[in-house]
Amino acid sequence: MAGRQPDSLASLRAASGATPTQLFGRLCVRAGVLLGVPSLLVLLGSAPVLAAGSVPATAARFSEIAGAPPPTLSGVELAFYAGALGLLAACWLLGLGLLIDGVFEESG
Repeated sequence: MAGRQPDSLASLRAASGATPTQLFGRLCVRAGVLLGVPSLLVLLGSAPVLAAGSVPATAARFSEIAGAPPPTLSGVELAFYAGALGLLAACWLLGLGLLIDGVFEESG
């Protein structure tokens, strides 16, 4: 006879001995890494294209992109903007996950 399969969250909790809050922290860390890697690749791919030119013009262009509404951006500028926002969200999620995981870590 085949028995009922355990719920994946319950089996994960039982196997690791973690509380739901700690599991949420680990989930935030994983989500931050999974969002951060592609965002960083997009950002690193689009930044050199935007930086082609003189230093003062490049600095002005980056600050213009940062303050511009997304519908006015096109092509590489939009990729840079999306990569920067994705990396910002990834850092936030990663920091939240590490904070939760560190704060609620059992000592002893």
